[in-house]
Amino acid sequence: MACGATDEQGNPFRLPSVPSAPSMPSPKSAASNAAPLHDGSSLPTNRLHVLVTPTDDARALLSSLAALSVARDPRLEVTAICPPSGMSGWTFDRRFRILDPRAANESPDGITVEGLIDHLELDAEDLVIVLRAGCLPPRGWLASVLIQSQETGARGVAALPWHPRPQGNPETELLGWEAEAQGAQLHHAHHSEDRAEVETPLLAIVRPDLIQSALKAFWLSGCATALNLRVADDASARLVVAKDILVWQDEHTPPLCAEVVVEHQDALPRLPRTLEEAKALEARLVELLERNNQPDLHMRLAEIVISRGDRALALTHARACLEVWPEHAAAKLILARAMIVDNRLVPARQIIENLLSMGPIATADRATAFACLANIWLRQGDPSQARPCLDVALAIDADHAIARYGMARIAQAAGRFSEALEHLEVCLLKMPLSPDVHYELGRARVLAGLIEPGMHALGLALQLNPDHRDAATLMERLGGH
Repeated sequence: MACGATDEQGNPFRLPSVPSAPSMPSPKSAASNAAPLHDGSSLPTNRLHVLVTPTDDARALLSSLAALSVARDPRLEVTAICPPSGMSGWTFDRRFRILDPRAANESPDGITVEGLIDHLELDAEDLVIVLRAGCLPPRGWLASVLIQSQETGARGVAALPWHPRPQGNPETELLGWEAEAQGAQLHHAHHSEDRAEVETPLLAIVRPDLIQSALKAFWLSGCATALNLRVADDASARLVVAKDILVWQDEHTPPLCAEVVVEHQDALPRLPRTLEEAKALEARLVELLERNNQPDLHMRLAEIVISRGDRALALTHARACLEVWPEHAAAKLILARAMIVDNRLVPARQIIENLLSMGPIATADRATAFACLANIWLRQGDPSQARPCLDVALAIDADHAIARYGMARIAQAAGRFSEALEHLEVCLLKMPLSPDVHYELGRARVLAGLIEPGMHALGLALQLNPDHRDAATLMERLGGH
């Protein structure tokens, strides 16, 4: 069974196409999207601001506003930015303000878009919710956000996107989405993942008063860049990804991106390019761990050490992360990656399939999960089963390093050495310290007749890992050249 999943007819999994956003729900459908809250007097926030992102699609804007309108919380203040032309003075609800920067950059009530965030006069107890236009929050979304926002050290609460399978009928799509959302609430309530960065259609920002300038810059950019949730030297600050909040999202609607930027991590490079840089970064992170034993630091170390081939240390740090955050998808994938290289394919596959069956996961993690499944098939000698999994991963990220590595192995086995070299060159940009990538690159070059460049790559593999037996064996065979 390709990729460990089938569609409704039992056919091997293929990346499903997703229809455009449904038209604005009927009053009955809209009312079912978000159940009315109680009077809300016991909830901790003073004001709830919902900002709907810029759009030129009237249908997308109205769909989101229809879903928001039934939340029925008297504190809910909704502002939609940049609706379709000619609608700058149109009011959907007396609590909703619709601003059009093209109309002299001024709103109907005289508030300029540049001054919008300042006009909100954000307090520490407020909650700013950014909703991607065209997305529909599910039943009970506001209560879930408020509950999750009370977690100590949280900087934001992110919802997970859900893309429905095409049914050809918008009303059917909405019913399917609602059933999925209700099922998530039933099975995943009170389960969340803690992350340093996330892609999401709905983001609730905790303590927005601390990032007023960053929020304004994000808004003026049209929400096209990542929102940096900058905090002081506090390793516990994080995004809480609530699995019980599934937001309907059109595949053509780009997600919101957010990242927690902790001051002590600003000087730490995201991707070390040399072994010396990697060692220095690891030493710095270990020093931070000694002062504050936080799971996000273990996760960062796991990512760095597995990228340079140290699987044992990566397993140690990933497991340390999972001890505190047992549902952390990226940490589970580190375990699976290490197991695959060690040919422990059955437990690795079980980790991945359990992760995919638990519900939606972040886009990057989904790509990695399918790339890992592909590598399991390749190690079992079945490239025909691996290829659909690679197609899924590469549809998400065309330059995904693990998926490209799998494509290179398929091309190399078929004697397409030039194609294999192209894939491996991309891998090298993403994983410059991986001895396995350098070995495969060296092997591909040798098979393509490029002996000297091949030996150079093999030498780098041995420099990064002197105990790399495959690289040593091939270098020994080439000793006469």
